[in-house]
Amino acid sequence: MTKRFLFIFLLVFLFSSNSYAEFLVYSIEDKFSAAFPGKPQFTGEIGQGKNRLRSYNFTDEENFLVYAATYQVGKSRYRKEDIPEAIRYYIKGSALVLGGEVISQRMTKLEGFHGAYFTIQYHVKGITAKKYGVVVYKHGHFYQWTIQEILTLSKQDAENIFNTYVKYFSVK
Repeated sequence: MTKRFLFIFLLVFLFSSNSYAEFLVYSIEDKFSAAFPGKPQFTGEIGQGKNRLRSYNFTDEENFLVYAATYQVGKSRYRKEDIPEAIRYYIKGSALVLGGEVISQRMTKLEGFHGAYFTIQYHVKGITAKKYGVVVYKHGHFYQWTIQEILTLSKQDAENIFNTYVKYFSVK
């Protein structure tokens, strides 16, 4: 009886567990932290001057998911009342770079700073992709964590993963 119970327990555990259960929280240049299923790697910088962005990614090739932590290197100063609009433009700019559109956006405060949760949908060579993200503006810099999925290929639900692990996103 005990062996049978153990066997059933193992089967249930193996088939109900998610392969993203091994997430760890990584510090990005000691500026902010986010959860990744593997160690994020520096992937480069884009932009110039105060709009230059630095990015760290982890690609889950098995599940067709890309996790990214990006922050603004230069400073952009905004009046307190203009910060929500700046965040909206930041998200819209992210969508434009991808050739996509913002399909959801919710302004919030994270750790006392203005931020937003967002979803962008875009197309790459006829394939639809989505990007789930959070962005925070703190002391002149934008900090962002995202998960991107290819809808027809991704084996896991990126939106569910994002909603599960976004609580570990923290700006220092």
